[in-house]
Amino acid sequence: MEPQIKVWVEEGGRTVFGDQEVRVLEAIAARGTLADVAASLGMSYRGLWGKLKEMEANLGTKLVQSTVGGSGGGRTELTEVGLRLVALYSNFRGAVGAFAQHEFEPCSEFLDTRCAEAKPAEVAI
Repeated sequence: MEPQIKVWVEEGGRTVFGDQEVRVLEAIAARGTLADVAASLGMSYRGLWGKLKEMEANLGTKLVQSTVGGSGGGRTELTEVGLRLVALYSNFRGAVGAFAQHEFEPCSEFLDTRCAEAKPAEVAI
């Protein structure tokens, strides 16, 4: 058994950044084109573009930089701020996950022991 958690950061009751947002940025870093990213995340191009603009507005900074296509097509990359945010958030997320796992250990051990000791209930047929 292991705990599963969802993490996000809010300001004024609105989500500023979280697991979903970092997945978008990681996909951009890996794939390089918004069309490929949208397809890989099961989003429309327009939906992805709107999500990026919302993220940038909430954070007050540019996270991606796009170059217009040509014969080879356009490309979108993370800005230095975007790269740093992904790295910092990933470290934060890892620390939260490790803390949750550590704190859950006594519960997991207890449940494993209790389940092993439990006898099946008799069923009358």
